[in-house]
Amino acid sequence: MTSSLIDRILTSLPRRITRVDCGVGSLLMIDHGAADSDGLLTINKTWIYLCDWRIFVNDKILIDSDHDFSCELIVTKLDEILVGESLVDVSINCGVDLIKIDITNRKSIVLTSDTLSYEESDDMVSFYFSNSDVVSYSPDKKLYCENKNSLD
Repeated sequence: MTSSLIDRILTSLPRRITRVDCGVGSLLMIDHGAADSDGLLTINKTWIYLCDWRIFVNDKILIDSDHDFSCELIVTKLDEILVGESLVDVSINCGVDLIKIDITNRKSIVLTSDTLSYEESDDMVSFYFSNSDVVSYSPDKKLYCENKNSLD
């Protein structure tokens, strides 16, 4: 199941980043805009949360989840470097609960689990698809899919 889910993510790439926002704690919300008109299944949003994350530009850390910046400053920084770029690859190492999201122009986001601060069942990342499926990763469940319409 894991390989078919990662294939689902990879076949929907590249996805342009249209907006970046942050929330409480380590929450990063990345919007990819409306689904393409060609009818293909696409990722509309990516949420990163309940984990440690680092954003790299040219292999150097620009910002991480342990920052002391305000949400407004984070969004300003991330708008400058991420909006207009595209997600181009996602790799997952289940053995060490590490996820790497590659972005155009030598940018990336690396996620690692933080089981001292969060539960193993907490999701580290969720990819929201245009058909309402949500593909998520947690240290406990690994990569899994749920349909948010079935949660109503």
